[in-house]
Amino acid sequence: MKILIISTTLILFTFCLYGQMNFSVGLGPQYNFGTISPKDEIENSYNFTYFGKGKVYYSANKMAYHFSAQWNRTEWNYRTLGIVSGINYFQYRTDYLNLNPSIELKPISFLGMNAGGYFGFGIAEATYEQASERWINASGFKVNSPIDYGLSFGINGYFAQKISIELMYNLGLKNLREDSDITFTDDDGNAINTNSKNRTIQLSFNYHFNEF
Repeated sequence: MKILIISTTLILFTFCLYGQMNFSVGLGPQYNFGTISPKDEIENSYNFTYFGKGKVYYSANKMAYHFSAQWNRTEWNYRTLGIVSGINYFQYRTDYLNLNPSIELKPISFLGMNAGGYFGFGIAEATYEQASERWINASGFKVNSPIDYGLSFGINGYFAQKISIELMYNLGLKNLREDSDITFTDDDGNAINTNSKNRTIQLSFNYHFNEF
């Protein structure tokens, strides 16, 4: 771990010293097809949501160091063969603040490939009330883990002078069912040990304040 921290610090210092600093903002849709198990007890459908981000990055030659802060909304729709807290359908959403450090390689001037990680911190949660057909703040009730983390991989296409389009895949590694107040049970009332992880594809349209 110490070697990783020291290496990351040296890489960042090198980019800051010799690279060109740039800023960008982006917005776009995302699709969450996260995993849920056991699949023979719980079904999950998926939704399109959206996200926004701000990014600072240092570029030098054909490499760049990126660090972005992202507001990210994910929705989950569960339908069980048994019951979930007294019902067999449950819909909720969680807003995360994701911090995403990554390294980008640019084999050609208009194409970048990046890889890194993300660390998410829950900032808001809500459940959907079918009777009133509205979202209700879930303050004081944890529907998801307040922490999420994983790996990220992306392709960035640079167009014009200040516009880019990025396709990103986030591979969640954290079990979101940990520390949740939602209880999944079967027909006999026995608790089901569940595991769910985020899997998201994001498409963002970005504006850069400086030329590439």
